Amino acid sequence: MSRYIDAEEVKHIMNEHIEKTGNDIFTRFHVTDFLNEADSKDIVKIVHAKWETGRCTNCLADKPVLMASVVHGYISRYQGKLNYCPNCGAKIEEEL
Repeated sequence: MSRYIDAEEVKHIMNEHIEKTGNDIFTRFHVTDFLNEADSKDIVKIVHAKWETGRCTNCLADKPVLMASVVHGYISRYQGKLNYCPNCGAKIEEEL
């Protein structure tokens, strides 16, 4: 399984090693240790879609015309541009 790390964090770990040891020559074992020391990051793939003919191009769900939500006991109604699909979560890039 893939593991995602921040390259800047690895550079920081390498620089700390150089400061501690005074040695800036690394073997593959050093590099492996630096990579293992870096924290894993959560990565979420962003799905992009559009509203075409009133449907999401990712999941084909109908665009909601009226959405209601209850926040702190109040009902708010939202009509208009949605920047995400409430069915699949795809990021809507533009209104058509």
